[in-house]
Amino acid sequence: MENFSRRLRLVLPLSFAWFIIWIIATANNPFFWDTVLTSKIAQYFYENGFGNLIVPIDLDAGHPPFFQIYLSILWKLFGKSLLVSHLAMLPFVLLLVWSFYKISLFFFKTEKQIWMSMFFLCIESTLLAQSTLVSYDVAMVAGFLFGLYSILYKKRDWLYWVLILLALLSVRSVVSMACLFFIDFYFRWKEEKFNLSGFIFPYFIGGLVLFAWHFYHYSISGWAIFSPSSEWSDQRQVATLQTIVKNILVIGRNVLDNGRFVFWIINAFFILTFLFNKNKINKYKSNIYIILTIVLVLHILFFIPFTNPIGHRYLMPIYLIGILVFVSGVFELKKLKIALFFGAFNYFLGHFIVYPIPISNGWDSSLAYLNGIKMQESIRQEIEDNKTNPNDIFTKFPLAFSEKELYLYGDTAHFETKNLDRVKYVINSNISNDFQEFEYNYINKNFKLIKTYKSNLIFYNLYEKID
Repeated sequence: MENFSRRLRLVLPLSFAWFIIWIIATANNPFFWDTVLTSKIAQYFYENGFGNLIVPIDLDAGHPPFFQIYLSILWKLFGKSLLVSHLAMLPFVLLLVWSFYKISLFFFKTEKQIWMSMFFLCIESTLLAQSTLVSYDVAMVAGFLFGLYSILYKKRDWLYWVLILLALLSVRSVVSMACLFFIDFYFRWKEEKFNLSGFIFPYFIGGLVLFAWHFYHYSISGWAIFSPSSEWSDQRQVATLQTIVKNILVIGRNVLDNGRFVFWIINAFFILTFLFNKNKINKYKSNIYIILTIVLVLHILFFIPFTNPIGHRYLMPIYLIGILVFVSGVFELKKLKIALFFGAFNYFLGHFIVYPIPISNGWDSSLAYLNGIKMQESIRQEIEDNKTNPNDIFTKFPLAFSEKELYLYGDTAHFETKNLDRVKYVINSNISNDFQEFEYNYINKNFKLIKTYKSNLIFYNLYEKID
């Protein structure tokens, strides 16, 4: 769309402002969930320098440490603080929003479609939650979307840098790189002057960087990808048939979760229409569906063969391409307002969905986690005021980390996570997915509930051992 109305010119600044406001509003929030590992690794580099890029075995999941090094450099320049850590997300978040806006401009020809695509981007539960955390997954999605922009607008010089960035962020970046490869091939192979060597070269460079990292890691540590550490080895095994089926169900659940159920039911209707009426679908809409197919299939193929738990955040490219699918078709429905209302309402509702125990929640994938952080801070303050030894308290991930790991300052003492029989207190919460049934049984027999903290649907229970 080349002729911008005054109203359309507002959509990008407003989208930027929305994410900036959320990042600033949560800038004092501690590291949370898996981002605590980012805190630990970044602090390792901050304290030990960059002479050795291989972190200690208990921190080493095999990922390239570019994001953590980037964070530690910012700490050295501006001070080690939560504010600096959260503001470090801004370049990636703004790149992500800008790239999605440009992709929307490429596919959509009406202002309403562009406004609607940016609206759903701004309320996407997993993306918004991850943007308020110090999460390199946002950087990965930003790289993927900027790579897609580079392909659609034929900015191949930028594609080199995108692929190098992705290669330096995570082992999981390989799926984003593969998605870009096949999307690029789809858009290029029909061209009369298709140059295979020129097409492959950016991916060769990105792949070379990824290989170089793994070669370096192997030469120093003696392993690559498949960690020998008990911290990670269980997550890097080849899946059994039963686990593969479970992984497929988990992917399906995560795609539909956090308010996306109605959204994807409507999308399924559009996709079925596309499959049975291809001749009636314009090329832009057809291209969006092809991109979704590539992204969906490759993510499934990449994740299902392994035992690594499949987090909601791993699938963010699927959610965002799903927005394009929805917007491409919803304005053609006779019941447009009804579809938009229920799709948007369900999407917004995703930030308030909390499943009862024992159903696991994706706590880093919606803003529901914010209430949990507030209560966690209150509990920690009460423990400190009562001068209770953290080693006398049993709890589980993500509650068990030290103040230094969470807040970047303070005590390094951890709560107990393994031996229930040696503690005086237990803190249990539905914000933890790791408590086992036998642990619940032991707690019920040997401890009494003395206090409950509750905010909306999130609770923390404090138990004391029965004398």
